[in-house]
This record gives sequence, C-alpha cells and structure tokens, in this order.
Amino acid sequence: MAMLAHTRDAVVLTDGALTGHGPRILAANPAFARLTGHAAADLTGTRLSRMAAAATDTEQVADLVTALADGHPTGGTVALRRADGTTAWVEGEAVPVRDSAGTVYQVRAVLRDVTEQVRRQRLLAVAGSRAHELL
Repeated sequence: MAMLAHTRDAVVLTDGALTGHGPRILAANPAFARLTGHAAADLTGTRLSRMAAAATDTEQVADLVTALADGHPTGGTVALRRADGTTAWVEGEAVPVRDSAGTVYQVRAVLRDVTEQVRRQRLLAVAGSRAHELL
C-alpha cells in the first residue's frame, strides 16, 4: 500500500465475505480515510456495510455484490456515510481476487469522490423541473 499513499483516488482492500453483513476492510490508503472521515487505523476490520448511506440504492449494491461473487469486475456510483454523518457519493471500480480454487477471497476497489457532481446534477434536475412547471 506504500505506493498508493500519495494517489488522489481512494483505494480499499476487503476480504471476500460478500454475503451476510458484507466484507471487512483489510487495508485502505490515506485517500480512503480522508473520503470517509475515519482514521486510517480505525478502518481495518470495519464492515463496508456500516458505511452505507441512507441514499444507497440497495438493488444496485445487490447487483454489484452478485457480479463480484461471480468473479466479475464491476463498478458504479454509490453513497457512503462519512464519520460525521454526511453523505459522500463515490464512483468506483471493484475487482474480485480469486484463490487457486476460484473462490473470491478479496476485493480491491478504487473510488473517486463525485459528491459535487451528484449535487450539481440534482440541482439542475430541480431547476429543470421548476422551469417546466412555469411553462
């Protein structure tokens, strides 16, 4: 992880527990800690499901988990709950890592903070809706 310490993208490595309460974080770079607002040392062992924000699309997450469990790389935009309770929207790609028997034992993900883009899109949608009402 030393080479990832200075990248702007958030990188997280989890175990392969894709069912039940979800995977636990094995390692994360400083950008992931900044993105989530958690101390890097506190992230190890935390379940990713504890960081799911209320705005998270559960169907989308189920699709992502299914793809990973089937051994396929996947990606999308999801909402994370930061340590202070605010929501961070992240766009990312996740890749399952298999052992010699073909079992997924880890997942590696690279995430980008797209909170501002999501906020702007929502503002534009509201503005467009109001403009349409005026016409």
